[in-house]
Amino acid sequence: MNLERHLKDLCRQHRPRLDLYERLVRVRASAETIWSEQRLTWFTDHRATTHSRYIIDGLGSVLRHIQNTPQALNPHELYVLLAACYLHDIGMQYFQGEGGRGVEQFTEQDYKRIRKEHPKRGRELIIERTLRRGRDEFRIDLDDDPQYLVPIALVSEGHGSAFFAERVRELRDRADRPGNMPFRGDLLTAMLLMGDELDLHERRATFPLEFAHSPVSLLHHHIHHYVTGVEIVDGRTPKHRRIRLAMEFPEDSDEYRTDVQNWITAKLRKQCGLTNPILEEATQGELLWDDKIEIAKATIDRFGVRRSLMHSSQSKRALRELRRDVIEAQTVNRGGLIAALEEGIKQSREHFRVIQVVDRENSDWGHLAERLSVLCDCNDVTLIRRGFLERTGRDPVGVLQYVADELKEAGCACSAYEALRAPLQGSRHSAPSLLGGALLADVQAWVEDTALVLLLQRVDEAESDTLRWLTEWLLPELSKNDAKVLLVFTQFEGKGIREVPSCVQVFQLAPFTQDQIIEHLQSRFGLSPETSGTRASYILTCSSGTPLFVHNGLMLERTQGTLFSDQDDGRSNAELG
Repeated sequence: MNLERHLKDLCRQHRPRLDLYERLVRVRASAETIWSEQRLTWFTDHRATTHSRYIIDGLGSVLRHIQNTPQALNPHELYVLLAACYLHDIGMQYFQGEGGRGVEQFTEQDYKRIRKEHPKRGRELIIERTLRRGRDEFRIDLDDDPQYLVPIALVSEGHGSAFFAERVRELRDRADRPGNMPFRGDLLTAMLLMGDELDLHERRATFPLEFAHSPVSLLHHHIHHYVTGVEIVDGRTPKHRRIRLAMEFPEDSDEYRTDVQNWITAKLRKQCGLTNPILEEATQGELLWDDKIEIAKATIDRFGVRRSLMHSSQSKRALRELRRDVIEAQTVNRGGLIAALEEGIKQSREHFRVIQVVDRENSDWGHLAERLSVLCDCNDVTLIRRGFLERTGRDPVGVLQYVADELKEAGCACSAYEALRAPLQGSRHSAPSLLGGALLADVQAWVEDTALVLLLQRVDEAESDTLRWLTEWLLPELSKNDAKVLLVFTQFEGKGIREVPSCVQVFQLAPFTQDQIIEHLQSRFGLSPETSGTRASYILTCSSGTPLFVHNGLMLERTQGTLFSDQDDGRSNAELG
């Protein structure tokens, strides 16, 4: 459905005839002038001639069904929505850095601030530049008509996720009735937010030179670069609008293709969850998002035209950001443990830190270990993992040799260790302490220029000699020398290292509570408190809070949108496991 033509038809049919289409033409011309040249080329394409028009095209597909029902947008609502589509991003075109810095002096922090705050700046400009403007300031050709001006400004600001809930509440509290007709400002705000999210197409990716500054921006361009098509189609019923994507990836994308798909679907699912209650209530059930987000095609480029996320050091940093976003979205928050890992990584460049994780059967440690790995990658920290479930190399000398080999892979020469290793071969009594001291000296010299995290998993499975060495030598020596290392070790309760030094932070991987699941559903799925409470109760019933089963259930919903589609199907721990 062509929404601009539809507005024109509605205005002609109205008695008396409305001039809203002519007003929109002037707004469109203003926006296209403002965006004649995108000032901040770091970002994906935000121009009115492209981005805004694609949003409007997408919303035409979303509204196609409802515009033939009694819940159709009236011409006044449609005008506000379309004007906001053209004006919602203008805050990006008139933004100064701190201290009045110009665009050529913008730092990465300036760009982060613009990304976060441009919806608010846009709302301010829509009102300011309509009512008054100084010489050489751009003009917005909106009429000085409060019944439209303020709603357009508020709906525009609400496209930013950080401002959405507050603007929805404000629009609901206001007494706006443009043209003395019913006005659903909350619905329009939800539509604009989703229309903006759905403009994912590859034409928005431009890959300018400014990428040297920001892995996050580079990631966004790559994400768009891989999306070849976005459609809004009928879902379970015509009332349910389903998002369907087509994608194409480079040949070397095996390592990150699934992560890209998960990143996109997780973000869209969150925004669907955020907006669905508004759509359903405002349209009396005539408009909802379908449970499923469909990737209809995901092909591999055989002509070499798709840019890889692994082709340069900068794109690899963008890949790290992708993996951090994905694992954060998939991990139920362990609060204090995650904060301790993040803080420990930062402080490992200055002091010795040690964290103990008390693990259990069917825990979420696999997710947390992956999150630790991604955190290390994003902070340029070397992570060395050693597990004690392996059958070989579990004695102290074997552990030291494994760590030394990993350190050499990371760039540490381990010269003191290597000088001692050959003469001490076969000496069972003195070798662990002497070799350990030499390797510690190598580490201390190396971490002056880098950072190190040592992860020892399931130390309760270590041999008795190794466990004694860990307890009586490794921990005391690292602490005494204040080695710039973060040591993380996991063990089952009641086993492993029994006398933990007071400097150790201890965290239990207890079963998830309903509150933890609710927080995840709200923050990652965008669900309302009421809906998240109901669904968290369902997950808890199915899983008994067992972390692995909770994660499996959430993954099912994330990837297929089916976990909650039929809550009377009798799912159990076994099925979620």
